[in-house]
Amino acid sequence: MFSSPKISYHPLKSDRVNFVYMMTNYHRNVLYTGSTSNLISRVEDHKAQRIPGFTQKYNAVYLVWYEIAEDMDSALLRERRIKRWKRDWKNTLVEELNPEWDDLFERAKIELALLADY
Repeated sequence: MFSSPKISYHPLKSDRVNFVYMMTNYHRNVLYTGSTSNLISRVEDHKAQRIPGFTQKYNAVYLVWYEIAEDMDSALLRERRIKRWKRDWKNTLVEELNPEWDDLFERAKIELALLADY
């Protein structure tokens, strides 16, 4: 149903690619989980604080985790499930992909551009 950002098939050849993602702040003490069909644009919106609400209030501007979902219904379901998880479970999910909690935004832009050219 879900795959890591490093994938062997090519989902970007379809019209829409759907993502579930997590953002955090400088201190890494808050996590925001969201879903989108345009990861780069959505993260840019969070970074520029153009989206009012949680990420703006808590300055959650660092992309620390993301995955591709088969469709938007799956992405929304995964988002809702993750939002109900304990914080420790979310931390484990992030650390499996990103042990240092680095901002993955630049990496995501490169990976998605490479996949689009594939």
